[in-house]
Amino acid sequence: MLEELLVITLLATAGPVTIDGVYPNPTTDGDRGEFVILSVPENTSPQGLELTDGEDTIDLSGIEASGRVVVTADPGPASNLTDLPIHETKSFLSLSNGGEWVALRDGTSASNLSYPRAPEGELYRNGRFEPIARSNFRPMTTRNVSIKTTVLPDDPTPLTRAIESADDRILLAGYTFTDPSVTDALINAHQRNVTVRVLIEGGPVGGIPRPQVTQLDRLRAAGVPIAVMGTDRARYRFHHAKYAVVDDRAVVTSENWKPGGTGGNGSRGWAAVMHDPKVAADLARIFRADTDFIDTRSWTASRPSEPVEGGMDTTRYPTRFPAQSSQAEQVTVLTAPDNAAGAVRGMLANATESIRIQQVSIDPSTPLLNESVAAARRGVTVRILLSGAWYAESENRALARSLRDRAEREDLPLTVRLAEPRSRYEHVHAKSVIVDGESVLLGSLNWNPNALRENREVAVRIDDSKAGTYFERVFRADWRGAAWRLPWGVLLGASVILLLGVAAARSFADFEN
Repeated sequence: MLEELLVITLLATAGPVTIDGVYPNPTTDGDRGEFVILSVPENTSPQGLELTDGEDTIDLSGIEASGRVVVTADPGPASNLTDLPIHETKSFLSLSNGGEWVALRDGTSASNLSYPRAPEGELYRNGRFEPIARSNFRPMTTRNVSIKTTVLPDDPTPLTRAIESADDRILLAGYTFTDPSVTDALINAHQRNVTVRVLIEGGPVGGIPRPQVTQLDRLRAAGVPIAVMGTDRARYRFHHAKYAVVDDRAVVTSENWKPGGTGGNGSRGWAAVMHDPKVAADLARIFRADTDFIDTRSWTASRPSEPVEGGMDTTRYPTRFPAQSSQAEQVTVLTAPDNAAGAVRGMLANATESIRIQQVSIDPSTPLLNESVAAARRGVTVRILLSGAWYAESENRALARSLRDRAEREDLPLTVRLAEPRSRYEHVHAKSVIVDGESVLLGSLNWNPNALRENREVAVRIDDSKAGTYFERVFRADWRGAAWRLPWGVLLGASVILLLGVAAARSFADFEN
């Protein structure tokens, strides 16, 4: 039925009620549990309302719930997939997996939603299929926020002290978790009757390392609940977010919970601790949405039988940039795939003077890079600092060469460098932006399509000139260090010239003497 339908349309509303989504291809036997989601305004009691696919018609008169409402004849599967109110009908449409249309009508008007071939277990909403029950958060902004900003590996103490001082709750979310000191702090908090919950990714790239198994086993043995995201019904490709809610404080960072990340023994990362109950509540909403769903499992059910080998970072680095406190004009919590892409594009599009970008790597196809180039065309000075680590150097050097060529052709104020740690950190892991020296973005958001569209990512935008100045200083230091990174051919040539010069000077001195 309409097997080749590709055009997506959503026409006029049927009175005040509209079709919000459709779930035509459940994972159950016989497609049991198909449903449609309606959007019903408050104080509405629809009468004479019908749902049809042209073959069957369902009477929807008397829906009592408002907001988004699931309509189905079999509420069992839907109740396991969503916490939306459910309106049960005696019978239901037979929704085609090959694509068709459904219509909502009240005798005078109609709302038609057409969908193409339906992947199994996905919801059609907002013009595309996606894993069911992905969140749909908007950017959450709070004004006048007390913050402490810091960089790693220079000063990890704001992160550790926040966790160690918990009185009421710790909700810790991460991609990987291997830090024994964080484990100790969580266990100590749990033993003080602090509510402690942990959420991690169950299938990180390369596998779960043995040190992570050790630390999570310790938490489980102590009675700390651990949720692992990544079942067959996973809503996101990876749970890549790195944050914590500690009482009424919120911690957001670019770094994993490991010695070489939040422990301060390795990577260059950015972090912020925000002392504000609303920001903490916003992050707690995200944590609950990601933890309390069927695509998470317990650590017991997820523990790998053969973890991959992995070491522990122990190198210490100097503290050139200690943490700094300030009062931010506002802080905005961003999430991907919900809203981060549009919010970051907006930051870049509104830049008037400068953009500073520090990233592990950048996918050339990302719209964020295109927006940065567009800013350079407006005369905004754009500097991009990429990782020089061995695993990213080749592709980053190619991108840098391409951007330099474009900047030269178009005479753009756009420069790109690869980072050179020079014993101040191990490698760049920050995912950060500074716009006009006053707006800072930090968190887990890499600049690639997966991060923007498929992963769960969390970042914060901090609007604060003091924080902007702090991170500008860090960026300038890392940028100057990158000036020392030269191709080996250039270094070899310079060395040869220097040696020849020294030899000539000695010969001249011998001749003079």
